[in-house]
Amino acid sequence: MRITVFLSSNPVPDRYQRAAELLGRLLGEAGHTVVWGGTDLGLMKVLVDAAEEAGGKSEGISVGFLERYIRPGSTMIIARNLADRKEQLLADTDAVVVVAGGTGTLDEATDAIELRRHGMTSAPLIFLSTDGFYSPLQELLNRMHEEDFLNVSLADVATFVETPEEVMAAIHAISGSGSTKALMTMEP
Repeated sequence: MRITVFLSSNPVPDRYQRAAELLGRLLGEAGHTVVWGGTDLGLMKVLVDAAEEAGGKSEGISVGFLERYIRPGSTMIIARNLADRKEQLLADTDAVVVVAGGTGTLDEATDAIELRRHGMTSAPLIFLSTDGFYSPLQELLNRMHEEDFLNVSLADVATFVETPEEVMAAIHAISGSGSTKALMTMEP
């Protein structure tokens, strides 16, 4: 399966690095292809190192202004701009996993939320909420639904889990369900 992973390119506390490393290893051991932002720094590097060391493949999608940070020797696409990068990261994916990250990660995740909300994809969206990282977002999305700002329930848009093992269980539930590959697209 092609699994898009959104996550930080910054050096962050060890608990997030351990979770990214374990997730990468589990994705690699399962033979999945990790599609990521292409940067060889921070959590991105940790996750892709672990996935490749465990036998998985990776496909990076970066942008020109970040070329100096590209992972050497990786399969890489250079997008025209950040919007094009998001579109390519979300295209032809079987699932999207959001790991701890900053505003760039949040921007990518909200695009995936909108695609799910508008029924433009059936590719599952899974948030790895290590140490409750995404609990405030989960609470906000629930409040948006309760107060009629979000016209679908959170369960119809995203799944929030706390461990890499739970991410893998959600991914394996997809592959075991016999569902076909969903194409995420940015077109209305």
